[in-house]
Order: sequence, then structure tokens, then C-alpha cells
Amino acid sequence: MKALKENLSRVFGIACLLVVFGWVFSFFQEGSQASFAEFCLYLTYVLIILLVLGCLGLAITHLIRNKKKLIKTVFIYGTTTLLFIISWAISTDDVSTMKPSLSYSSSSLQFVGGIVSARLKSKFKKYSQIDTLSGMSGKEIAEKMLVDNNIYDVKVISVPGKLTDHYNPMDKTVNLSPDVYQGRHVAAAAVAAHECGHAVQHATAYKWLQMRSQMVPVVSLSSKMLNFIFLAGMFGMGVLHMFTMDMVILAVIFCQAMITIFSVITLPVEYDASNRAIVWLQHAGVAQQHELEGANDALKWAARTYLVSAIAAITYLAYYVLMFLGNRD
Repeated sequence: MKALKENLSRVFGIACLLVVFGWVFSFFQEGSQASFAEFCLYLTYVLIILLVLGCLGLAITHLIRNKKKLIKTVFIYGTTTLLFIISWAISTDDVSTMKPSLSYSSSSLQFVGGIVSARLKSKFKKYSQIDTLSGMSGKEIAEKMLVDNNIYDVKVISVPGKLTDHYNPMDKTVNLSPDVYQGRHVAAAAVAAHECGHAVQHATAYKWLQMRSQMVPVVSLSSKMLNFIFLAGMFGMGVLHMFTMDMVILAVIFCQAMITIFSVITLPVEYDASNRAIVWLQHAGVAQQHELEGANDALKWAARTYLVSAIAAITYLAYYVLMFLGNRD
């Protein structure tokens, strides 16, 4: 089983490289470069078919042996399918043939995102019913983690809502929802430690967090511009007629590119914060082994929501790029 997973990972890596090579050389319409691009893309098909079959085999095995690991196979399968669609579309002569496929992929990712979000809420509810043996509230755990990391200028406060927990680097506050702030259960411990993980990142000048913080104003402006463009197009506002279609699509591409970069940068920030949280919970002795397993499970599902968002952002960006290329033909 372990050897099969390793081989599937190698095949997946090779397939990704072939798609990149195929993309680069597809810009050459004549000569050996074009032939090499076609060879790369069709070889990718073979590798991905093998990868899909292997993933299906793993899915069946995981379903029988361990249902918790099934989600890993689902993500591999979904990513592989998206990779197949992209490689197939690159090899076609008309880029417009890719747009319906990417549109379908975007809808599918939205559906998957809804499933992951619902699963996260289910996990939070499950671990909210398991009290920690330490009896510490989320507020107390957050304060202890900050002190253990020699951080004394960050406040832990309660904010209204559910799953509204976040760290604000601007005013240096760990904001916890009421269920987490007052809760004395595994879910509260996991979320509180995770948000403090961001505070530790801030205190140690974690580079990915710094990059994400610097991009916040740009991403905020990009989101507002996208909303304006889509609303203007929906209601037929005359302001868009002042620009050519290529200019409008390029503006959309730029805004979506900023959002995509932000989504991708968010991934290492969130995963690192979760890792810091689990390591601290273990070393601080505030959680037992079964509590650590529950906390780790809850945080993994939280991270998967960001993963789905990043993949969706990449898909939308590819869609708009192909729309621009198709409009120029």
C-alpha cells in the first residue's frame, strides 16, 4: 500500500511536469517544439489514466479499511481530473473548447467546497461535545500559548458569530467566537491554538504571513473591482462601453490573478499555524493523545476549505485567460 502511494505520487509529479512542458512548447506552432508539446500532452493522458485507476483502487481500499483517509483520495482524484481537463484543452487547436470544461470544473469545485464546509461544521460540532481533561477554556489556552511563546502584546477577545475566529495583525488581537472563547472542549482548544499560531507567525516574522498581509489591500481592491465589473456587465451599465472587450477581460484577469496569488499564499500560512498549534498542545501538556487526534482532525478539515478555495481561484483564472485568448482569435 505504501509503495503504491509513493508510485502514484511520482506519476502525479511527472504528469504535472509534462503539462507544464506541454503548455510552454504549445506556443510553438511549427517544428520539433510543437511535436514535443504534442508528445508531452498525450503522454500525460496515459499517466493520468493510470493515476486515476490507482486512485480509484486506493479509494476502494480506504473505504474498506479506513474511512477517514478516503478524503485524501478524493482530493487526489479531483485534482487529477482538473489536470486532465487542462492538458486536454491545451492540446486542442481552439482554446474556446476549454471554457465549458473549466466552467464545469468551477461548478464542481463549488459543490466540493460546500461539502468540505459542511464537513468542517460537523467536525466542530462533534469535537465540541468532547471536553478536555485540562478543563481550560479557549481563552485560557490562547493566553497560555501566547505567554509560552513570550508574546505579551496580543489580546484575546471574543467576537460575535460562529466560526468567526481569526487573528488580526493590525491591532494584534486573537478574536475568538463565543463557542471557542468560553468553550472547554477539544474544538475550542484546537481553534484557539490555531489562531495563536498566527500570532506566533507574526511575532517571528513568518515570511508567508508577511506576504499575505501586504497583499490584503490589493486583494480587497481587486475584489471590489471584480464585483463592479460583473454588476456593470449584468445590468448593462454604459461605463464598460468606454473600453474594448480585451481591456475589460485583462482587468478581470489582473484582479483574479491577485485573488489567486493570495489564495495560494494563504495555504502555507494556514497549514503552518495548524502545525504550530498541534505541536504546542502536545508539548504544553494541555491535551491528551485522543484530544490531540481530534484537534488535528478538526484543523485538517479547516485547512481543506482553503485548499478548495485556492484550486477554484486557479480554475477561474485559467477560464478568464482562455476567454481572453479566444476573444483574440
